[in-house]
Amino acid sequence: MKRHIRRTRRTVTISVYWDCVEASVKLTRRDWEAIKAGGEFHEIGEGYYYEGEKFQDYWNFAGGLEGSLEVIYDGGGQGFVGRLCDAQIKERSAKT
Repeated sequence: MKRHIRRTRRTVTISVYWDCVEASVKLTRRDWEAIKAGGEFHEIGEGYYYEGEKFQDYWNFAGGLEGSLEVIYDGGGQGFVGRLCDAQIKERSAKT
């Protein structure tokens, strides 16, 4: 009898808010550890809707938890600028 082993993959979701917008990005555990270690990291977010229009968000991390977080969106608009520790951070396990 073959046995299927389920692996648990840790994921992290980071969310920020500006105006009436909530934007989020999902990261792997490996990426999250690199960000916390202070390295520069860039990721494409999940996208969001504002007044019925879809926008793509782009995340820029630098300097670890106390470091900077910038979220920009289509056309170069600046959505969130602050520290990573000011964002909502949710860590969880996902079964694969």
